[in-house]
Amino acid sequence: MKDEMNLMAEAMAGGQTTPDVSIVGAQGQTGNAGQNGQTGNGGVDGRNANCNWKTGCSSGSSGTNGADGGDGSGGIEGGEGGDATDAKIYIGELSGTIFVAGRGGNGGNGGNGGNGGNGGNGGTGGNGDKDGAYSHDGYNGGNGGNGGNGGSGGKGGDGGNGSRVTLSYGKLDSGANIVPITEPSNPGNGGSGGVGGAGGQGGKGGSRGGGNGTPGATGKAGDHGADGDSGGTPSVITVNAGPPPS
Repeated sequence: MKDEMNLMAEAMAGGQTTPDVSIVGAQGQTGNAGQNGQTGNGGVDGRNANCNWKTGCSSGSSGTNGADGGDGSGGIEGGEGGDATDAKIYIGELSGTIFVAGRGGNGGNGGNGGNGGNGGNGGTGGNGDKDGAYSHDGYNGGNGGNGGNGGSGGKGGDGGNGSRVTLSYGKLDSGANIVPITEPSNPGNGGSGGVGGAGGQGGKGGSRGGGNGTPGATGKAGDHGADGDSGGTPSVITVNAGPPPS
């Protein structure tokens, strides 16, 4: 038989892109993505002050703070690749070249983490007032809520194991070749971490000197998920001259 690498190069040059016989385990499922965090509720606007030149001023109030955004949940682990099944193949007479490939299924990728929810905006501060000798300054706006943190990505699944393939033939014509191709399956990639939510805007201060609220902080991005621990063991393909395997 010819050298296997030369045979594969000739086949690819001739336009062949897939093996003639493939015994491969099932691909592991991709993990579900995590849920996004909820947006924080906005703060309540403050009450306005009211001044009367006879009776003085009634008090208003500041805007309340916006609520923090919820954290995104973590992505789910990718599924493990399936093991390939054992197989026995018989070829009575071969006149060309065939490529026989076997391996376990690749591990599924981990799901991406959910994004953090945005923080709620702070409420607007109540306005001040003036009437006659009485006056009251405006009230401060509420602070914006912090953005929620992104969820972590899910871990990738492990690759499945290869199988034992026995291929027997009765006769090989001149120039005929049987080329086994084995390789370990690949573990799945870890999912991406979710994006941190944006901080809410600070509420506007009320007129007549109320201060603006402070914006909320942006949430942290989630950690990237770990890749699967390992690929599977390669298939073992045995080629023998002889009768059909029992």
